[in-house]
Amino acid sequence: MKPIVVASNMKNEMEQLEGWYYNILPIADAGILIVDGFSTDGTAEFFSDKKDKNGRKVVVIQDDIITREGYRDWE
Repeated sequence: MKPIVVASNMKNEMEQLEGWYYNILPIADAGILIVDGFSTDGTAEFFSDKKDKNGRKVVVIQDDIITREGYRDWE
């Protein structure tokens, strides 16, 4: 099976982060990338000590793409 990187954009998702992280952890064997939209609830800080399935640190990029670009319907 090919390695999987899990990537997600987030903004103020703290209430559901723990469940999300532990659900994707088993499949994130090539890394986890979070694009954080300058959350004010601790979302970015949540990932400061988190790692992927193989022990690599979660990468967090600060970029407010959600506000700038909005959500899109990809259908």
